Amino acid sequence: MFLTEPVEAEEMQRRMTELSAALGYSGSEIFPKQTTILIDRGDTGNFLNMPYHNGDNSTRYGFDDNAEALGTEAFLEYAQQFVIAPAKFRKLNMSFGTKEGVLKEGPPCLQHLCSKGFGEGSRNNALFNLGVYARMFDEENWEVLVQRYNMDYLHPPLSHNEVGVVIRQLKKKDYFYKCEDQPIKPFCDKEICKGRKYGVGPTGVGNDMSSLTKIDGDPPIWILDVDGERLELSTNGLTSQAQFQKECVAQINKFPVVVNQRAWQTRIQMLLDNLTIVEVPPDATIKGEFEDLLHAFCCERAKGEEREDILQGVAVWVEGRVYFQVKDIKKHLSVNDFTHYSSNKITLRLQNVQAEKMFWRVRNKGVHVWSLPQEFFQGDDTDIPLPELPVAEGII
Repeated sequence: MFLTEPVEAEEMQRRMTELSAALGYSGSEIFPKQTTILIDRGDTGNFLNMPYHNGDNSTRYGFDDNAEALGTEAFLEYAQQFVIAPAKFRKLNMSFGTKEGVLKEGPPCLQHLCSKGFGEGSRNNALFNLGVYARMFDEENWEVLVQRYNMDYLHPPLSHNEVGVVIRQLKKKDYFYKCEDQPIKPFCDKEICKGRKYGVGPTGVGNDMSSLTKIDGDPPIWILDVDGERLELSTNGLTSQAQFQKECVAQINKFPVVVNQRAWQTRIQMLLDNLTIVEVPPDATIKGEFEDLLHAFCCERAKGEEREDILQGVAVWVEGRVYFQVKDIKKHLSVNDFTHYSSNKITLRLQNVQAEKMFWRVRNKGVHVWSLPQEFFQGDDTDIPLPELPVAEGII
């Protein structure tokens, strides 16, 4: 399907979701995956792997009705038959194959499948889901409805004993539709179902979670697609269901259904397995900010030239190395509103950059100092020559 004019991503995503459910391919990948992008946070969304990259030499191409590969020009000509205007796109009927009057205000998956009939291999699950609908539709006569549905929609119908087993199951407690099981899962459209009187309801199913992006800073920021909306999370917000619920309420006005811990861990791991990582510049991380402030403390303030100067709270530059105390570094960080590191974390960061620790005795006082080679702070000051540019005639 191709459109003559652009439409909003949210509209396209919704219609494609309806179409995939009507075809029995609910849960298939749909692009665009996001309807909004948090650009100010570095969010990029998912890329599209477009066909015909590199023209006729592409390894990604379309096929005609005879399964023959199409070249670029041939594909463009072939695709014309699938081009429609947005007005026609909005009027497309996605309920094809569904008979009118079947399971009034019920789940679209059951309406669609009842119109076709349930065959062997799916009848028990089918009748169970039909029983859930019957209990909501007519609480007093639902058992009679279950027996009628068995005769009308199951081919061949289940035996009297099998129907009795299903009815006894439904009597034990209030059950929900088995949305994740066959045969209804491929035809699931929960957004429509949630709006139906006898559908799953707003809290009957879990939220769709997809397209996890990691802004790889220190600490990282996680951006997750929840029911088509982008949600910004901390690591705790991603891993803790309670914190995740709070962020959903605060950012997208939704209160997610709680699942058991193992199911939650499985969902998060599946998202991590398909993670998109966005790198950030080193100076945009806490580690990078620390190193910038360490450099400023040692290079942009007064420099000591004797060991005794260490007692003045400055860095001492002697014998090819730069010496300083952790307590002075910590004070400098605090003055610059950097409160992320305790003294222990500062020590760990110094070890990571190969700083050396030693003990000095200055004016009969013991002092613990750290040092780095002066080259660490000097960096690469090599000039980069500019290329010679041609001078246009008539321009001075």
